[in-house]
Amino acid sequence: MLSVTSPPHLYNILYYLIEYMNSNSKKVNILYFVILPLLISSVIYLFLRPIKPILLNKILLFFNIPPDYYFPLDHNNLFISLILYNLSDALWAFSMTSFVILNTQKDNNLIKKLYLFSTLFLIFAQEFLQGKLLLGTFDWIDIFVLAVGFCMAHVFNSRK
Repeated sequence: MLSVTSPPHLYNILYYLIEYMNSNSKKVNILYFVILPLLISSVIYLFLRPIKPILLNKILLFFNIPPDYYFPLDHNNLFISLILYNLSDALWAFSMTSFVILNTQKDNNLIKKLYLFSTLFLIFAQEFLQGKLLLGTFDWIDIFVLAVGFCMAHVFNSRK
């Protein structure tokens, strides 16, 4: 436990944060593993990406917000590019998978596996259908980050 006299170390802060998130409180888990990743992803889309999806542009115009506004970043930097164009996909997959896992905790294993398989199918289907039936551009890097988001949600949420 942290003492009052010693400054908190990053390790201790992370330890207590993880312990808090490991609590059985479904509301806490929904907040951290579903809502927060979606909010971060939304901020990336709204304020950091120079080219926004068409539907998002229409929503912004509906609320009289100029869709061409974005925070200027160096888009030639690989790290920044991965954050701008791939992190939001990973966060979306993480959030969706977390939602399914958290809401099927009391179901039997067959039902859990069916829901997880359906989630994985939907996550990959939306990417494979981009450019054919859906607006967007198919990218193998997106497939990889979607799989990472799915797996990370499984790691963080599949504990008893």
